[in-house]
Amino acid sequence: MRASFNNEALAVAPRILGLGDRDPASPTYGCWHRDFWRYLTADFPCAWFQAAALYLARLYRLPDQTNRFAGREAVRDWALAAVDYTLKIRHKDGSLDEAYPFERSFCATAFGLYWLTEARRLLGEGATADLARTGRWLLRHPLVEASNQMAAAAAGLAALARLTGEDKWRQGAESLIERLLATQDEAGFFPEYGRPDLGYLSLTLALLDEIFVLWPDRVLKEALTKAGAFLEERVGENGRLDPAWSGRGTQYLFPSGLARWAPGALARLVEGLAADEAIRPSWLDDRYVIPLAADYLAATEKVLE
Repeated sequence: MRASFNNEALAVAPRILGLGDRDPASPTYGCWHRDFWRYLTADFPCAWFQAAALYLARLYRLPDQTNRFAGREAVRDWALAAVDYTLKIRHKDGSLDEAYPFERSFCATAFGLYWLTEARRLLGEGATADLARTGRWLLRHPLVEASNQMAAAAAGLAALARLTGEDKWRQGAESLIERLLATQDEAGFFPEYGRPDLGYLSLTLALLDEIFVLWPDRVLKEALTKAGAFLEERVGENGRLDPAWSGRGTQYLFPSGLARWAPGALARLVEGLAADEAIRPSWLDDRYVIPLAADYLAATEKVLE
């Protein structure tokens, strides 16, 4: 099972590397939005592509004999370049853009903080005031109705608390978690704009699992157990997702949270990968292949066999 996620994550490494500007002499060194830095067909760098920072950090750290990128200093340099470029393209208030210039996207900022902070931690880099700026923006921003984005904000603040040792970030993360848990439906799902969505629920589960590993908590455990049971019942043969339960139309699963909370669903996903039926990272477009592949790398650490 571990080998399945390992192989899928490594298979897209050359493609993901090809999306990034890896020339240290370039003014856009560390940008992973190829349409912006290479083709000049985008007016601004979309922060969503900067998930490469976390993917590359995990790739560098993955101790597997099949991973030819493990321990390569060039990979470490590119990961840190992705972090630095993301910090460079933020607004002064610490926020990031995803869909259009000056958007100040909650989604991109929440995930961005998580990606950057985790990448720096995995690579043995310390905290910086720049990361705190993004943390403060998230604490000030109104809440959103997308549970996966709320979970990302909480995971980012929790990661920042671990990196800095500052209690204010933990308090912020715990506040977001409390509000998120209050929205959990009795059936077990966390709503996405008022509806269940299996794919986004697997992402929410993956993010909250990162927090649970850091701060084990009975209430959070109960919520994750309930969410995992919801997925167990609705992820079909070969990892198929019932459209009736995917209000936002997702058809892919993030595996790392399933390992602990929905092992049956995880096993069906692995069967689907072997049967060439489950959606794998390589099937996704450039925008989404990076974060899904990064979670596949996380799954290789959580699945023991």
